[in-house]
Amino acid sequence: MFSTAIIILGLELSTTCLVREDSEVSHFKRKITCQTNDKFKVDCTGKNLSHIPMFPNSTKTLVLARNKIKYIPEGIFSAHIVLEDLDVSHNILGTLMPDSFIGLKNLLRLNLQGNTLGENNSELPKICFKHLKKLRQLNFKDNHITVFPDLSLLLRLETLNATFTNKMTFGHQLKGLRFLNHFDLSSSSCKHKQLDKNTFQGISTLRYLDVSNNSLNSIGKGTFAHMQYLYFLDISNNPNLGLRGLGNVTNDLSHTSIEIFKFQKLVPTFSMNQMLLKEHLAPLNVTKLREIYVDSNRIQQIELGAISNLPKTIDKISIGDNQLSYGLYLFEFLHLSATIVNVSYLGKSHLPVNDGMCVSILSEKNLEQTLNEYNFDSGTQHVSTVSSQIIVFNAGLKLDIWSIINLPKNLTVLYYVGSKTEFEIPRLQFSDNVLEKADFSSNIFYSLKGPIVNMPHLHELDLSNNFCSNISYVFFNGTPNIRKLQLQNNL
Repeated sequence: MFSTAIIILGLELSTTCLVREDSEVSHFKRKITCQTNDKFKVDCTGKNLSHIPMFPNSTKTLVLARNKIKYIPEGIFSAHIVLEDLDVSHNILGTLMPDSFIGLKNLLRLNLQGNTLGENNSELPKICFKHLKKLRQLNFKDNHITVFPDLSLLLRLETLNATFTNKMTFGHQLKGLRFLNHFDLSSSSCKHKQLDKNTFQGISTLRYLDVSNNSLNSIGKGTFAHMQYLYFLDISNNPNLGLRGLGNVTNDLSHTSIEIFKFQKLVPTFSMNQMLLKEHLAPLNVTKLREIYVDSNRIQQIELGAISNLPKTIDKISIGDNQLSYGLYLFEFLHLSATIVNVSYLGKSHLPVNDGMCVSILSEKNLEQTLNEYNFDSGTQHVSTVSSQIIVFNAGLKLDIWSIINLPKNLTVLYYVGSKTEFEIPRLQFSDNVLEKADFSSNIFYSLKGPIVNMPHLHELDLSNNFCSNISYVFFNGTPNIRKLQLQNNL
């Protein structure tokens, strides 16, 4: 009994830590119980702290998130030279003082997200970062900063998370940061913004750049052209941009090391259907692009020759949640080297509330004006049901019109989920292929007649949620190596 009590007491001591908070108002010290995973971490999340408490000098990770801390006193960390991680996110910090971080010479990660830094257009002094000689990661998203602070003293900085406001530039403030390679400017702002050649001027070390969710309505030519090491770019969820803004971006990317490019939802949900043009993708032909994400752009047609412009290095294509019609462009996919293709949620329905527009900030008087802006900003590349450039099969999908169905020669994974496709799957014969996984769930394949012929490598097949009431005994004759078969939630 005694030994059991000792064990329980030991467990309690290993998960809590008593720290003291100095109150300048009442001049007394109160004890705060914080969680500790080990002797090197103190977690005071959500403890209603108004000041930074005292904590052990051996602490390497200090979490003070979601409290009511207003400022960081100078010298408060002077004895904490081993601290590596400091999280003061989601407090009410309004400013930083020159010696707020004195003593933190070994700090690697600093999180200041969700405070009120920069309120009333105040600037963060450059000198307040002078003690952070080894800082690798800095996050000050969701503050009130309108003038980007000078971070040029953070010579070891590698990752930066910040919030972008219109006409903000970064070249001078990040000058000399030769290790900076990851820049996340993704946001949820509804205020229209632009990017141009001055925005990132002089910043050539970036490998990862995210400017998604910024209500961008233009990206000027030359914005990214100087980023020779850039391998990841995300401009998604900027529905004011439209496909008309894509050409400048892909032209710039031809001068970079781009491998992953995301431009999902550049078109408002309720705009006209779009056509993806050759000029949108042609500059990518000289790159080593591996993954491209084109989802949620209301694309109905793809100009013949556009798909062929993708480089031979392409490995993954995601073009789901569009309005694709059938046309000759489909045959261009056969010559791609992609191993993974996602064409899910074609023709998907969307709720109008908060989908593609910042409805929450609109007043009644500017609603009509905003809708007009969206119709204009979405671009003019809409298409009708019948295109004079591409033959469109509008009679519905007739899977038995081809004697043999050809798949891209390297395709191993195919997703066709949630597209509400309704028909009986007849006998299907495929050309030689290496397809290993196919997901056709959440459609309306009401009968599986088959057989499926020449799928020797297929080992995972998902036909769940399809309202299927009939499965022929010969349907799986051509799929001898299936190891995982999902048929749940059918009739």
